[in-house]
Amino acid sequence: MKTSYKLGLIGAFLYILVELVIYFIGWNHHPLKHLIAFATSSLILLISITFSIVKGYQAAKHTSPSFILDLKNGIQTAALYALFVALFSFVYYKWVDDYAEIKKQQLIEMVMDEQAMKNLANQQIENNPAYYDGKSAEDLIDMQQENINANMNPSVIFPFILFTQLLLGMIYTFLIMALNRLLLAKL
Repeated sequence: MKTSYKLGLIGAFLYILVELVIYFIGWNHHPLKHLIAFATSSLILLISITFSIVKGYQAAKHTSPSFILDLKNGIQTAALYALFVALFSFVYYKWVDDYAEIKKQQLIEMVMDEQAMKNLANQQIENNPAYYDGKSAEDLIDMQQENINANMNPSVIFPFILFTQLLLGMIYTFLIMALNRLLLAKL
């Protein structure tokens, strides 16, 4: 198996391990859990891509490797990492942790405070009448509830995490590739 694939798998399994430790410790409903998880995921992805690009460059250093080799190694690592993390997140929020369902209920309960929501909806309609032309406060509340039900769903979480991890992986790949070529290769 190629080193870039190995590093992507190792990084993904390391992140999965961190998530499971957080779950078994009981911190899975902590308010800062998602911030910590995103930071951890980003750091692990960055480290995995860095090792993949540097190891690939070191292996082909004497044959004057191209940027394409670095780019390919980084994106392969990021793609495998993103796929496994997104699959894990889908399984995690579908069958292990009920955070998405709890958050959905909290948001729906907040929307159920009819007087406060009607006041907020009327204020939004007054602030931007052209945008909300023909909509009543009740329409806005119904749309809000539909959005909550649609977005707090594991089948929506999967593509969101996959896309964000791939995008972040590509950004990291270009940054590490430039850093490797400009600084590390000169040493």
